[in-house]
Amino acid sequence: MCPVPASDNVRPVDIVTLAQVITSVTNLLFVIVLAVGYYFTWRVSQTTLEEMRAQRTAMGRPLVIVQEDYESLPELDVAIRNVSEGAARDIEFEFSVPIESSNAFVVSDLPYFKYGLDFLPPNGEITCYWDELDSLLPFLEAKDLRNGIHVTVR
Repeated sequence: MCPVPASDNVRPVDIVTLAQVITSVTNLLFVIVLAVGYYFTWRVSQTTLEEMRAQRTAMGRPLVIVQEDYESLPELDVAIRNVSEGAARDIEFEFSVPIESSNAFVVSDLPYFKYGLDFLPPNGEITCYWDELDSLLPFLEAKDLRNGIHVTVR
């Protein structure tokens, strides 16, 4: 065995110094674990975002139509339909003339026509009562609307 000079003697480590070293090492490990967790969370969110973009572009542009609905004749309804496979967002409506019923109720002033819709799901539909067909036809003819009401959807 080699003799160790007195200046190279290793002293025992006191408990306070040992606790400080252990705390520093565990803090470093905690920061590393958090950084790795944040990285994987970011990766998952980026992958999800890419999948959502791909799904939206694969379905094509949404197609929203506004039309009269004759399913419950003699009552006539106005229907908003998303006839595409993709969700429609931020929908706005512009009418060539207001949609009115024979009792002077303005259907096109309803909030979803006036302020638009935030969302309409794929193949989604919203209908509202317009008027009775027997009273609506003479009213529309009196307003000279034989060519109909044109609606622009954005």
